[in-house]
Amino acid sequence: MNINFLRIPLTMLYGMVDIDSFTGLPPENVALLQKDYSPAELEAIREALKYATANPGFDFKAQFPELAFSNRQIYDFLVKIHHSIEGTGKV
Repeated sequence: MNINFLRIPLTMLYGMVDIDSFTGLPPENVALLQKDYSPAELEAIREALKYATANPGFDFKAQFPELAFSNRQIYDFLVKIHHSIEGTGKV
């Protein structure tokens, strides 16, 4: 598992003001991932998200210090992204 693949979903945080109101990706946005990334990249993203959601104590903030959010906010965001992707069964 390569934690660097979390950078792909985390790019959505740049410019985001209200992270707490984010509820997840709509299915049409999840479908766009298939156009932008190869099957191998998508699997790596899924594995990184799976790891992230299973490890709430992981120090995301230390790995991605440029993000202006707390570790808990980053974790919650990644959980919502993971649920969005797994909920569609497409990525």
